[in-house]
Amino acid sequence: MTKGGVMRTLLVALLFAFGAQAWADPTQGVNYITEEFPPFNFKGDDGNPTGINTDILVEMFKKMGSKNSYRDIKLQPWVRGYRTTQEDGSMNILYSTTRTPGREKIFKWVGPLTDATNDIMVLKGNPKSVKIESDGDFGKYKYAVIRDDIGEQVLAKAGVKKSNLSHSTNFYAMVKKLQDGKVDAVSYNGTVAKWLLKREGLKPADFDFVYSTKLGQHYFAFNKSIDDDVVEAHQKALDDIKADKALMDKITGKYLK
Repeated sequence: MTKGGVMRTLLVALLFAFGAQAWADPTQGVNYITEEFPPFNFKGDDGNPTGINTDILVEMFKKMGSKNSYRDIKLQPWVRGYRTTQEDGSMNILYSTTRTPGREKIFKWVGPLTDATNDIMVLKGNPKSVKIESDGDFGKYKYAVIRDDIGEQVLAKAGVKKSNLSHSTNFYAMVKKLQDGKVDAVSYNGTVAKWLLKREGLKPADFDFVYSTKLGQHYFAFNKSIDDDVVEAHQKALDDIKADKALMDKITGKYLK
C-alpha cells in the first residue's frame, strides 16, 4: 500500500472511531433501578415503573437517542438497590436518591430532580404525645424506619439510639407497627406517605405529621465505576428536559393533581 493509501486508511479509521463515540448510546451497559416511592417512582398498572421522576428519565432516554423505555427500568426494594449500586462495577443508577453530605462520595450524581423531606408521622390525635422542637427531642421516642432509608439516617444523625428504631421492609409494615402501638411514630417522606395511604385504602386524615426536616433534593445516584462521559450525557439530557417548562408541568400535573 502506498504512503497515501496508508494515510487515507488511518483517516477513515479515525473518523469512524470518533463518529462511533459521538453516536454511542450512553444508556447502554447501565442498569436503571428504582423503588416504590410514589408519586416520584412506583409500579404502574401495567407492571412497569412510572411516576414523576420515572417519566423524566424516559424523556431523557429520548434526548440521548436511546431505545430504552419504562420496561428497561427495574423496581427493587430500596435496601437492595441502595447496596448493589455501591458495589464495585455494578453499573447501577438508582433513583430517587436524596443527595446528602454523608452520601456525597459514595456515588456520582445527576440532578436535581424533586425536593426531598423527611417527616414524622403519628396517629391522628398524637396518642403517644410525640413533640419534636429540636434534634434533642428525637431520642425520646421509638420509630418505624426502613433500613438504609433517609428516614433512618436522619434519626441516627439526631442521636436516636438503635434500640429506638424498628426496621421494616416497606411502608405498610411501618404503618402496621404504628397502628399496633409498637412504635410511637414513622419516619418517612410525607408526600409519599399520603400517596401510599390512599392507595392502600387508608385515610390520610387518620394520621398527623408533627415534624418535617428539609433534606435537599432527589437525584440519580450513579455507581462510581460508570464513566464520567455517561454521567455528563445524562446531566445534559436532564437539563434539557427541565428547561422545557410545558413538558415538566405536564409530567408533574399528571401525578400531583
